[in-house]
Amino acid sequence: MEIALKKSFLKGSIDVLTSKSVAHRIMLCAAAANGETVIYGLNNSADVEATRRCLIALGAEFTEQTDGGCRVVPITQKSIVGDDALIVTDDKKTRAPVKLYCGESGSTLRFLIPYAAALGIPVEFYMEGRLPERPNGELLDVLEKHGIETRKNGSVLSVSGRLTAGTYRIGGKISSQFTSGLLMALPLVSGKSVVLTESGAESEGYVDITEDVIRKFSVNENKTDGKETFYSRVNKTETGYEIDGGAAYVSPKRITVEGDWSNAAFFIVAGVLNGDIVLKGLNPDSKQPDRAAVDILRRMGGNISFTGDLLTVKKSALVGTEIDARNIPDLVPVLAVAAGVAKGRTVFRNAGRLRLKESDRLEAVRGLLTACGGRARIEGDSLIIDGIEAYLGGTADSLNDHRIAMSAAVLSCASNGIVTVRGAEAVNKSYPDFFRDLGKMQNAF
Repeated sequence: MEIALKKSFLKGSIDVLTSKSVAHRIMLCAAAANGETVIYGLNNSADVEATRRCLIALGAEFTEQTDGGCRVVPITQKSIVGDDALIVTDDKKTRAPVKLYCGESGSTLRFLIPYAAALGIPVEFYMEGRLPERPNGELLDVLEKHGIETRKNGSVLSVSGRLTAGTYRIGGKISSQFTSGLLMALPLVSGKSVVLTESGAESEGYVDITEDVIRKFSVNENKTDGKETFYSRVNKTETGYEIDGGAAYVSPKRITVEGDWSNAAFFIVAGVLNGDIVLKGLNPDSKQPDRAAVDILRRMGGNISFTGDLLTVKKSALVGTEIDARNIPDLVPVLAVAAGVAKGRTVFRNAGRLRLKESDRLEAVRGLLTACGGRARIEGDSLIIDGIEAYLGGTADSLNDHRIAMSAAVLSCASNGIVTVRGAEAVNKSYPDFFRDLGKMQNAF
């Protein structure tokens, strides 16, 4: 699908899409809880649907409620045996593997590999797009040292065995999702475990999201002076994490998925480039690392202000800066669009991991900017952009990457010519209604 966009001033407000990063984690904890949980704010992105679909295949039930919530009946209600320990009674030798269709969702795959292993359920993961090519060797190696057998055949990954407690060492240079997956799985494994991680690992902020969600599914010991004290079975140490395993998560009964900073960043940049808009539903104290978009754009001269959960963004004159991309890889494409029309030079450092996403995002971003008249080049793991006054317009190929498609649309806000986005349907992966929401604030198509 192709969409042609022309420059227009954005005006109005939108409700921010809820976070798929938070949703993945909440769904996994709810499906392994000690009772039912009603989740509010699950969005309909392809990645969220992939995790829901896989959890249903593993035995959870998801039922839409009339109040907009989704009731989750956990897998554990069918598999808990004594002392709330998670014990699947089926023998793996006689049980056929459960087929799990992950689509192109890296989070779904990397979270569910150790999760299914903790439950002792043999599974086959079916992967699409570039997902079979994305590296998982480090995660599989550490699982194989703790009772798990894995085998990859093309786009199908087979995992069997039951995960055992112990010491898990994860480098963290490939993906923080490995650490997050272990942290959500090991509380379900009988015994105490330790996860050792490297300092300075990639996207460490996403592990903070995992810790925060696990805390919400932890035991509330007491309430004093209006403050809650929780007993969490995952505790951070100087070298990693200690996990007290062997029981289901504690259902909070009701939980709401907060607004998504990653997708909000596209509208924040669009507003800074050419708009006066208000975004509703963002948590300024969120654990999501992509909330850094506000601080970075303010450093570049962005006129951005918070009132409660309302974020106001106005057209601004931008200047170049230096940006460390290590913990915010998903922000690079759209921040690069802003950098392309900022005065001076912007350098994104530590951006090498972008090559391992749905596309080679480092090359895809360079290609997007240069196709529309911008000046960008790659040097090692850095992306260097020299700002121009305005983009010229052109044709941008999404490369089936949702963040490239949305970045191309945002680029049109600072372009003197038409920007044509090829493969615009790629937005369905994370934000199916992106173009509808953009259209609420412009009349470009």
